[in-house]
Amino acid sequence: MQLPRITKKQKEIVALIYKFRYLNRVQIQKILKHKDARRINAWARDLVNKGYLGRIFINKIPLNTIPAKYYLGKLGIKYLRKLKDEQQVNNTYLKRLHHEAEKSDYFKAHHLLIADIYIKLAQSCLGNQSTFVFATQSRLVSDEITSSFKPHIYIMIADKYGKAKRYFIELVGENMPRFAIRARIRAYLDFYLDGTWKDHFRYAHPHILFIVPKTRKIDRFVYRYTKRILEEEEIDDKKLKIYTADLDKVTRFGIDDELIRRQVETY
Repeated sequence: MQLPRITKKQKEIVALIYKFRYLNRVQIQKILKHKDARRINAWARDLVNKGYLGRIFINKIPLNTIPAKYYLGKLGIKYLRKLKDEQQVNNTYLKRLHHEAEKSDYFKAHHLLIADIYIKLAQSCLGNQSTFVFATQSRLVSDEITSSFKPHIYIMIADKYGKAKRYFIELVGENMPRFAIRARIRAYLDFYLDGTWKDHFRYAHPHILFIVPKTRKIDRFVYRYTKRILEEEEIDDKKLKIYTADLDKVTRFGIDDELIRRQVETY
């Protein structure tokens, strides 16, 4: 089947939605650094009409003020499947991207938040002449190194002198059950303990950052449980830094702002 023709910019939009799963018009515009919202809307509308994207929009007051959300449509998935040998597209991950419109509001908001974190990081790195790598689960769930614990985000930030910092990042949901939070914390620390990163790379294990809702109760739970595991496992590696950070502050000030982070310490 011959796929409908799309422009180079539209191909970029499809690739971005593969990376983040959901994006709204404002996010697409910011990531592409495009000044014309009407042009973004026209590209996205054409992609929806051609079947590359799906669109979620509620045309009722006051919800009609919320920007439309886009996700991969059937032809978008077919298009990316054809590219899998040319670009970093994983066929196993693509299979997850069907029925995106039926996912929960929480699930959609989670992925939109990851895009917001990316946008803030890109803006801050542009301002201080840093470069960065930002990997989402589109790469991490099938990566040889990270597939065992599937972090939400991996980032590397290098300043203008080449000094780099690396992070594994987990977004802790407000309604996430305590047993699920414990399991995710345990997964990150088990990955550290099994030495996989050390076996493959010469540089230090990435810092671990748990982004938590504004609710102090969850922040305290994540902090205390992480501290307890560190003490039980007698992990005293001073190079391994584990932090919690308030979600609102991360979206306002960026992921790499020292003032927003609280380090989990056992020594």
